[in-house]
Amino acid sequence: MKAITFLLHTTQPLLATSLQGDPNSDISFPYIPGSMIRGVLIGRYLQRHNLKSTDDILDESKYPDIKRLFFNGNTRYLNAYLYDKQKQKRTLPVPRSWLKKKGDDISNLDEITVYDFSYETPEEDISYKSLDESFCTVDDKDIVLYKEKRRINIHNMRNRKKGRGDENNGAIFRYEALDAEQYFQAVILCDDPDDIEKIKPLLEPQEMWLGGSQSAGYGHTQIIPIEEDEEHDYWDEVGIEPEDRNDRELIRITLLSDLILRDKWGHYVATPPNSTGDEINQKVESLTQILEELLDIKLEPQSSYTSSLIVGGFNRKWGLPLPQVPALAAGSVFVFKYNKEDGELDSEKNSFSRKSRYW
Repeated sequence: MKAITFLLHTTQPLLATSLQGDPNSDISFPYIPGSMIRGVLIGRYLQRHNLKSTDDILDESKYPDIKRLFFNGNTRYLNAYLYDKQKQKRTLPVPRSWLKKKGDDISNLDEITVYDFSYETPEEDISYKSLDESFCTVDDKDIVLYKEKRRINIHNMRNRKKGRGDENNGAIFRYEALDAEQYFQAVILCDDPDDIEKIKPLLEPQEMWLGGSQSAGYGHTQIIPIEEDEEHDYWDEVGIEPEDRNDRELIRITLLSDLILRDKWGHYVATPPNSTGDEINQKVESLTQILEELLDIKLEPQSSYTSSLIVGGFNRKWGLPLPQVPALAAGSVFVFKYNKEDGELDSEKNSFSRKSRYW
């Protein structure tokens, strides 16, 4: 699987609005959503091919490339996460199985001990809490934690003629945006290697406007291409060869982005796999069933460390918000046991880790 990688340099604050906050405040995601990047590239594609918003661009007989490049999942636009320029490494969401002692504060200490509860639960009678940082890099046993920089601005609605607020137009808005002068690494994965040459031209010009309130001093971003090593013909998020993951009794799956699931009745669900042996609950476990189909082995849930959230968005073409649905949050960890006698976990079956953005 080929990948296009590039950096996004925020030259202005960027407002990638999440569903947090009250109606008069906008709080940005800690990253740049892949859907936002895809939307800009779709606009550039339509403009360069002289297509109008009224054209039926999903008609494959007329436009055979558009669905494959943007809509059907053959080309995936990963979230742009913080980039460590010194290590030249893309960060990843902190696994939710990582905990620290309650009194440890990385801002006051040079280093702290992080415990991965998916491997072992400490026997000490000590209170533990989740990490405050959003992203991490891992080198052997050393972990570096990262937190995005934010900027808070207050805006007020003004009467255009008077130039100030009045009793009808005086609302105050609070924007919490990603701060300027930060670097995020974006990744576009292509199942068809030929599609790379069709998408790369869309990254020019290198100036890109992302997010909301662009007329108010937000959203100006610069694209910085990354030269890829031609020897690697696939994208590997964690740098561990699939062969090195096979000889393990337990499988640990970490979500690298939010995950939307449906049960067999089509309802959205955000429930972790059940390890209690309850047959009724096991029949509706979407995640376990999906993983068993992808890996072609029988899985037995052991434990999970998860969080859920509500995801949504806004469709500018419709001028309407997208439906809000529950999802499992990025960083959620699931531990499964499998019997090697039922099937061998080989490197080819491990390819789902790259296609579905699991870790």
